[in-house]
Amino acid sequence: MKNIAFALALFVGILWGIAPIFHKVLLRDIGFKTIMVVSSLAYFLCTCIFALVFWKDIVKDSKHLNVVNVSVISLVAIVTGFLANLIYFFVLKGSKSYIVSALIYSSPFFTLIASYLFLKEDITLVGGLGCLLIVMGVVCLAMGDKKEGFFLRGD
Repeated sequence: MKNIAFALALFVGILWGIAPIFHKVLLRDIGFKTIMVVSSLAYFLCTCIFALVFWKDIVKDSKHLNVVNVSVISLVAIVTGFLANLIYFFVLKGSKSYIVSALIYSSPFFTLIASYLFLKEDITLVGGLGCLLIVMGVVCLAMGDKKEGFFLRGD
């Protein structure tokens, strides 16, 4: 099961890794607002189909929902979904896609710190070292092109 979870997580990384390429190409002809709306509509349609397939589970879980849970789910969706996407498209439009992607996916470092502080999860030597290497790699990518820097001009 660990191998399957690893492979699936890596597959998600591949999918999320190629998304900026498609978005960057689309941003040449289409504004980010339109891309966000069309993407959200497609996501909503998929979510509706998902809800139809798993409606029994959703009804069962809905009995356990309260105002706090709904508020947290909504806040997380707004901040990490909508707001993060808005910022992502703004930055992607004028920057190199691989640098934006690297900066965005430096998230394991922030997850490591937050999970330690809030979930009291242990930080192993290997996990800490891995996150440090991720951050160092992101810094190398972001700072590596001294000629152009992080933001491109005239793009």
